[in-house]
Amino acid sequence: MDDIVLIDLDSTVADHDGQIGFDLEKLRSPDEPSFYSYVKGNKLPDYLFNRMNLIRSTSAWWENLPVIPRGMALVNLVKEIGFRIVVLTQGPKVNPAAWEGKVKWVNKNMPFCSDIVITRDKGLVYGKVLIDDYPEYIEKWVAHRPRGLVIMPDFNYNRTFTTNHLVRYEDVHQLLDIEKVLLKVKNRKIRDKLEM
Repeated sequence: MDDIVLIDLDSTVADHDGQIGFDLEKLRSPDEPSFYSYVKGNKLPDYLFNRMNLIRSTSAWWENLPVIPRGMALVNLVKEIGFRIVVLTQGPKVNPAAWEGKVKWVNKNMPFCSDIVITRDKGLVYGKVLIDDYPEYIEKWVAHRPRGLVIMPDFNYNRTFTTNHLVRYEDVHQLLDIEKVLLKVKNRKIRDKLEM
């Protein structure tokens, strides 16, 4: 099997949450609560959800998301080790412009990426490593890959999540330790267990 690392886009290498928060704050009236007062994963009021959909309705919005330096440092490490890099991102069912914008973002910011997979179910896609911030997507992936490694960018909304072979990624000072684990994955024989 190829030495594939699957890399999520939104909130992993592309700053979706920061940009949507910034754009929503520009539209907020003085008597409304801030978007930042809502906890990720909780249901937003309809009016905020509708604003988010309007903001994210163009491919240009997705294409121009800011790069997350911490995420790109990890991507560069994966590239240096020699893994095949495949972007694995969730595609909104009702917004084809997002799909187009995500492809353009990858072409602009990760031209070395060997492939882009846009899916509704990340559990369908093979890789030795998944780099992703969102527990629901990780759960679907590890259900089919019990020997796979997950590297999770650390955020308040995912701190309580655990699974086998999980490495939390808080900042670039961890890259040396993560490199050691990635090398074990790369050099592991097909049926060997991952010793972390």
